Amino acid sequence: MDPKKEKAVKLLTLTLQGGITLTDTGSGAETVQREVELREPNAGDLIDAQAESEQLVHSKDDGYQLVMSPTLMNLNLLRRRIVRIGTIEGPITLNMLRRLTAGDLRSLNDAAIKHDAAALLEVEQRGRSAAGS
Repeated sequence: MDPKKEKAVKLLTLTLQGGITLTDTGSGAETVQREVELREPNAGDLIDAQAESEQLVHSKDDGYQLVMSPTLMNLNLLRRRIVRIGTIEGPITLNMLRRLTAGDLRSLNDAAIKHDAAALLEVEQRGRSAAGS
């Protein structure tokens, strides 16, 4: 299912300090895209981010093994959660993430963590309500 069409998807909006600058190829005018919408990840996001973060490496002892980079996993998951940055529709690419300042990347990570914590709290509260009824 398309994450943008899911009914229960709760979006978190934040504004980046630096953003991503886009240049119009016709006029050369530059616009800075700063407003971000993040959504909760779904199972498909997790599966795809993990698969994309795996690499086959040669090991002296065991031949070849599949190794996952936790850093790439987090970045690949984050980029899939981005619904949009200004007029740039998500998910964005790793190259787009690279164009952000370190501060903007930190802000996105912090927002994703807060978004996840709020979602967990909501699930916990629903569980308590159901148990009390």
